[in-house]
Amino acid sequence: MFEGDFFSGLYTSIRGRLFLFLDFIYTIFAYWRDFRFFKIDFSVLKNYFWKSPYRIVRELSLGTYGETPLKTMAKIAKELELTKDDHFIEMGSGRGRCALWLSHFIGCSVLGIELIPKFVKVAKGVVEEYDLKNCYFSCEDYFDTDVSNASHIYLYDPGLTESSIHNLTMLLKKASPGTKIITVSFSLGEYFPEKEWFSVEKEFSVSFPWGKTTAYIQKRSNS
Repeated sequence: MFEGDFFSGLYTSIRGRLFLFLDFIYTIFAYWRDFRFFKIDFSVLKNYFWKSPYRIVRELSLGTYGETPLKTMAKIAKELELTKDDHFIEMGSGRGRCALWLSHFIGCSVLGIELIPKFVKVAKGVVEEYDLKNCYFSCEDYFDTDVSNASHIYLYDPGLTESSIHNLTMLLKKASPGTKIITVSFSLGEYFPEKEWFSVEKEFSVSFPWGKTTAYIQKRSNS
């Protein structure tokens, strides 16, 4: 049993590292050809050359860190048909790369909510350096976020427990009717099936370093 767990863990680790390498190559050819975005993204990445975000989170004992690949965020943006007129909140924005990507390539207003001060400080520094007027970051627990003005809300947090998802659902029901909420690997309606707070409009496959899963686009109902 121990040997099986070892090889399973080794396979998962190798697969994850290979995914990250291929995703980095994809980012270079797909997004870094835009020189301004290259400078924006590189300004973020250089701050984590000696200490990765995964190590930072481990040292703070804040649980599991996960980051949405830019290619995956691009697919989500396409499925949402995001425009520059939208207001997008990313709950758990990590280093801020996806928020910065959305700000640059889509042009929508983006608010990244992140609990780790260094991530927010670096991201805010990049916003200021490149004068990104439609991109904002706030250092706070996303359970305390005001979601009433968002047109779209995105959440990817691999460390969520069933209890925290219940609490999250109660927060997101405060969103304005018509707000689209994107969750990964679960839909909000699973946790309060007797309520009609959210309706799933679309579900589609998305890729992360640990494998493929389903993303759900849900709309806040009028109830």
